[in-house]
Amino acid sequence: MIKNIIFDFGDIFINLDKEGTYKAMAKLGVTEISNEMVEIYHQYEKGFISSDEFIDFYKQKFPTIDSKDLVDAWNAVLLDFPERRLKFLKELSNSKKYNLFLLSNTNDLHISWIQENWGMDLYSEFKNCFSKFYLSHEINFRKPI
Repeated sequence: MIKNIIFDFGDIFINLDKEGTYKAMAKLGVTEISNEMVEIYHQYEKGFISSDEFIDFYKQKFPTIDSKDLVDAWNAVLLDFPERRLKFLKELSNSKKYNLFLLSNTNDLHISWIQENWGMDLYSEFKNCFSKFYLSHEINFRKPI
């Protein structure tokens, strides 16, 4: 008998444009992603560096790009959250048949965007469906891709 269900966040609940950040960065003139940039991204996603440190890294590499434009490009991966998915999750949660867990490679800028764009009420409603809610930047661990 199944007692626990572990969900990911991206492309399970929230739709993603996995190339969105790359496309947005290219519009800002960043057309190549270095190994150093990937390493900084992994450090950030694991919560080992702050959002300010993450943005500062890119500002140093690309001083002509505005910080807001960098953040917007970073968040370009995030799309919509179809209402039917929340309805499904709430029904599953309310059934009390399973312990629901979220385990996601999600960083602070992404979760902040979600909280702002969804609103805190919807975000809390979503989060409260889970027994445990694990975000990589909070637990200092990143799932392999």
